[in-house]
Amino acid sequence: MKTARIIENQFAPDEWGGANDLHLLPDGRIEVIGHIAHQDKPDAQNKEGAKHYYAMSFIYDPSNHTATPIEIIATIKNFPEGDAKTPQHKDIVYPSSVVRHGDGTRTLYAGLRDAKAGCKEV
Repeated sequence: MKTARIIENQFAPDEWGGANDLHLLPDGRIEVIGHIAHQDKPDAQNKEGAKHYYAMSFIYDPSNHTATPIEIIATIKNFPEGDAKTPQHKDIVYPSSVVRHGDGTRTLYAGLRDAKAGCKEV
């Protein structure tokens, strides 16, 4: 049984994230669709600190355990206005999957503001 290996240095010290959807590429590499996030420090107006989640992607090469830099593929500004679960959740895009179409386009499906779901061509 193999154990998973952590991909080091993909996130800054105050960021976190993870994989939400994986796509095996013809050359054996893996496209990772995921999220990258950080949280503001609490202040007088926002006692818990607002959360910020963005949809991202990178390519992982399992043959040499390397990864390309993260690319942001969607932020909340890419979607229509809408209600948020709480004021701290106004800037949340939590990707669930990407569907590839035969014409080379892709559709990202994501949770928005912890209150709704949406999709966008990426």
